Amino acid sequence: MKLIHCADIHLSSKINAHLTLEQSKLLRDEIKLSFNKLLAYATTNNIHYILLSGDVFDSDKPFKKDKDFFYEAIKYHQNITFFYLRGNHDDDLNQQELPNLKCFGNEWKSYEIEDNVVITGIELNNNQESLYASLNLDKNKINIVMLHGDIFSTGKDYIDLKKLSGKNIDYLALGHKHTYQQGKIDSRGVYVYPGCLEGRGFDETDEKGFALITVNSLMVNASFVPFSLRKWLIEEFSLSDFHDAYEASRMVISKLKFNKNNLLRIVLKGEVDFDKDAVPALLNNELKGEYFYFEIINQCQEKIDLLAYKNELSLRGEFVREVIADQTINDEDKKQIIMMAFKALNNQEVVDETD
Repeated sequence: MKLIHCADIHLSSKINAHLTLEQSKLLRDEIKLSFNKLLAYATTNNIHYILLSGDVFDSDKPFKKDKDFFYEAIKYHQNITFFYLRGNHDDDLNQQELPNLKCFGNEWKSYEIEDNVVITGIELNNNQESLYASLNLDKNKINIVMLHGDIFSTGKDYIDLKKLSGKNIDYLALGHKHTYQQGKIDSRGVYVYPGCLEGRGFDETDEKGFALITVNSLMVNASFVPFSLRKWLIEEFSLSDFHDAYEASRMVISKLKFNKNNLLRIVLKGEVDFDKDAVPALLNNELKGEYFYFEIINQCQEKIDLLAYKNELSLRGEFVREVIADQTINDEDKKQIIMMAFKALNNQEVVDETD
């Protein structure tokens, strides 16, 4: 038997990038498209159970059109049973009662399905202390437990894996973290975060998709299925070894894999002895139309020849001599201090990079 485990769909989510209104709307619409694609995958592969481990919506007061889309999709796919456990984003949402929609509440609730498999879940609501003691699972069953929270940091959404150890869990279907992660609970069970179906910004650059659960009489296995329609990518390049902007831009272009579906952020770094704004200008012209969206973050700094200023008869020269003479500062920090001072003199934004 196979099941799909997904989470954090975030219908109507904001897109965290400087896109046009049309681009942002398209990406929000594609979150729905990706969910429909998931349902088509389940139908094609004869999968009759889908676990939704929280944050289907991006708000506990979603737009009516998004609620209608979700519940109409469930109604349409009568051959699939959905297990929907609300997360921290959709915790106050009034759920519809549908024959193929199984929901959870503030106390443990279990549903037994085929092949001796039991799906149990609880929604966190200031009940973290009592939920561990009140979880009782039959060791002779295959137990899938659904929770939405964070196993990595404390807080109101914290889930304590140590207190779930020895509870006869075979598979802990988690939601809340947007990156696929899998690990052991104890000698019997594993936990899995499936991540989200679609990335929504450059803070979500890893592969997106869902977990495919395979259950047999002996064990539960999970594998990650990449599924996103687009990828968010960050590429970093040091230009310190190049002596002209054209050569540096050729290097960057040679390393890129053009894809009109993807979103790309290029980060340029290093100290250069040419116009630091020349490379972004060259790249902007060449990358138009090669990606759905791209942006260039220019962190390059112009090289400073400290010796050239050491003998200068000016306040700037005096400052450079004072910094160079300070034996308590290493050479790299000296450069940073002098560059920050030069930026301040030129009325440029100063960012402390010495830490």
